[in-house]
Amino acid sequence: MSRLAYFDCVSGVSGDMLLGALVDAGAPLAEIEAVLRTLPLSGWSLRAEAVQRGGLRALRVHVDCGEGPPEPERRLAQIEQIVREGSLPAGVADRASAVFRRLAEAEARAHGSEAETVAFHAVGAADAIVDVVGVLAALRLLDIEAVYASALPLAAMGETESGHGPAPLPAQATLELLRAAGAPLRAAAGADHWELVTPTGAALVAELARFERPALRLERIGMGAGARELPHRPNVLRVWLGEATDVDAGAGVRPVTVLETTLDDMTAEQVAFARDRIVAGGALDVWITATQMKKGRAGLHLTVIGRPEDEGVLARLLLRETSTLGVRVRDERRYEAERESRRFESSLGPVAVKLKRLPGEPPQVAPEFESCRALAERHRLPIARVFALVQREAEERLDLG
Repeated sequence: MSRLAYFDCVSGVSGDMLLGALVDAGAPLAEIEAVLRTLPLSGWSLRAEAVQRGGLRALRVHVDCGEGPPEPERRLAQIEQIVREGSLPAGVADRASAVFRRLAEAEARAHGSEAETVAFHAVGAADAIVDVVGVLAALRLLDIEAVYASALPLAAMGETESGHGPAPLPAQATLELLRAAGAPLRAAAGADHWELVTPTGAALVAELARFERPALRLERIGMGAGARELPHRPNVLRVWLGEATDVDAGAGVRPVTVLETTLDDMTAEQVAFARDRIVAGGALDVWITATQMKKGRAGLHLTVIGRPEDEGVLARLLLRETSTLGVRVRDERRYEAERESRRFESSLGPVAVKLKRLPGEPPQVAPEFESCRALAERHRLPIARVFALVQREAEERLDLG
């Protein structure tokens, strides 16, 4: 059975909270540090401290960088070189590079620049690199095969310091990361004005996690502590570790809600527009089929699959975005293969692929259409040729274990 980790982000997420939770759940700090010491990165030390947050015991992992001169502002290529030069376990270097590429792309979108030219400030410092690689090494040491995460709470107000001066919370790069990952968000309780979700934490969960709670047989719980006490809740992140359950024929069985309606007074273009709105609203899948309605009229049948907790939102979107007067709803189950999104540097440039995993079988690689389309347009190549190249290079270059 698959070993899973579920990050319960009750008070947000940061790199050190993730690392603290994994160490508290059993990842050996000494072995994590041994991995980190292979990086060409000096002037840091690692220590763990048991603390109280809101009356709960948790583990705070400190990355101390001493009182030396300020670190240089690193760019993506410099961080990728640091990661490549370390003797890291299989797959850790690729995932670390993917996390920092997500950060660079989010910063570039926020500031209107290019990912390769972004000068990292705090997220390029030694402590951020240690957090990212440390989290990935800890997951490897715990034999975690799939990662999940809860919805993320965001501060309602306040500001933080950035390399460009004061900036509103949530940080723009954090929002860009969460938007690109389709992460579910929720308002933080009370008048929180702290940075609950840091860019490093957002990049890690965006790269690693599916945003849902899995079915698992719970074995261990770890509690990672944030740096400060919060007035309205314990400032902790919990990780639940265990084995997947409800597994049959190599696929997880999960409940879904199916919503349907038929339309005969909207054009196909209008229905396609509504479909895009519904997908953006959180649907897992949406499709349109031609049908025949009363009195022989041609119509369109719109089917939506969503999470049970999103039923009300999706029903409202159907009623709002289409001309329908009613929506049919039923509860079903679906079998799902484990899936994972990976990024790597192909010969044409950075690209994303999906990995489909079934127990006892090698992963299946599927290039992401939007990434391939961007490369096809940039290099003026047929998209079928780009798909074939990306497929071949992903199977050759990625650690698919």
